[in-house]
Amino acid sequence: MIHRTTFNITLATLLLLTSCLNKNKPSEQKNRNTPTLISWSNEFVMKHSENDYLYYDDHKNFINDYFSVNYHEKQIIATTLIEVNCIDSIIGKIDVSNDTIYLIRDILMTDDRVCSEFHKFTFTISNPNDNKYKIISVK
Repeated sequence: MIHRTTFNITLATLLLLTSCLNKNKPSEQKNRNTPTLISWSNEFVMKHSENDYLYYDDHKNFINDYFSVNYHEKQIIATTLIEVNCIDSIIGKIDVSNDTIYLIRDILMTDDRVCSEFHKFTFTISNPNDNKYKIISVK
């Protein structure tokens, strides 16, 4: 009788665990279809100048010469101009929301000194479903 009870508890536990594992599979599948950042790079373009207020006031026109989006073999190559503090450690990142990909930079380490400059960031993004996305460069 003890063996049968132990067997029933073990079986019930296995069934519960299996059902929990199966519930995670749809979200894993969804994540595989979501664009992800493959790589990024940045290069210095220019130092801060008196017209830099346009980066915030007229962002689209200010970055226009550096902004591009190309779709190629299930990848998106996007470039943009981003203001950085030349002392900070930064990385390129993306945020995905519905049909929009936001190109951003994340500050890893901040220095108290301020020296603003602009870098051209290049983002290589996976695009498993070859979808067209709205690409936005975040200030």
